[in-house]
Amino acid sequence: MTPTPGTGGGDGGSGGGLPVTGVQVGLIAGIGAAVLLAGGALLFLSRRRRVVLVPPADATSED
Repeated sequence: MTPTPGTGGGDGGSGGGLPVTGVQVGLIAGIGAAVLLAGGALLFLSRRRRVVLVPPADATSED
């Protein structure tokens, strides 16, 4: 089989298409999105909860 110009020398008999090499982009993007959503949820929760510190003298005073 003579390679034709522009095809990269054939597919090596693997049935066509490009071989799967390198990182899985979908998996990394999914993990990144989950981290961003978790960070946004934690930011939202931290801004909603307000801790009010009361000095001990004010906490025991009777009106």
